[in-house]
Amino acid sequence: MEQELNCFFVGHFIPLQGIDVIIRAANFLRNEAVMFHFIGAGQTAEEIHQLIESYNLKNVKWDRNVRPYEYVVQKIEEFDVCLGIFSDSKKANKVIPNKIYLYTRLGKPIITAKTSAIEELFTDRHNILLCKPNDPVDLADKIRELNNSKTLLEELSINVLKLYKEQLIPQRIVFPFINALTRKIQNYVTDR
Repeated sequence: MEQELNCFFVGHFIPLQGIDVIIRAANFLRNEAVMFHFIGAGQTAEEIHQLIESYNLKNVKWDRNVRPYEYVVQKIEEFDVCLGIFSDSKKANKVIPNKIYLYTRLGKPIITAKTSAIEELFTDRHNILLCKPNDPVDLADKIRELNNSKTLLEELSINVLKLYKEQLIPQRIVFPFINALTRKIQNYVTDR
């Protein structure tokens, strides 16, 4: 039996985010047990507001206030699935947005566009669920799939947190960098 799935997006409303893709997916899912929750505002906010109004969406809740990081972290815990970026721009293909790292640290199931950058770190259907960029139908299908598979939701959550602990904690990233930098500085000083 289908339960209500709560999807969350946080970010600046800029074209890179592809928020219009999320809104179009919300329209496809308007009669299903899926709610979309947004925190943020920015460049495309008025366009997004008009799109929500034109579809008369009742399955979208939007907090337009700029919220402190701690508030956002606390709110994320309330949701089932976190949404990344969905644009098909060149920049979107080259970046892993901060929100993806945050969702990963919190062990939340993530859906985002399939990009070269994302595939360097994540594995589709293992620790993330990927959809075609700029494709609201595919995004809606992926959300529907998660709504119908508690097992997949749990697996994504477990595996993304495992990825964080194995590859993304500061001890794995920052300390090796600091050690390498310290060695370079010591070698430079010694060679002079």
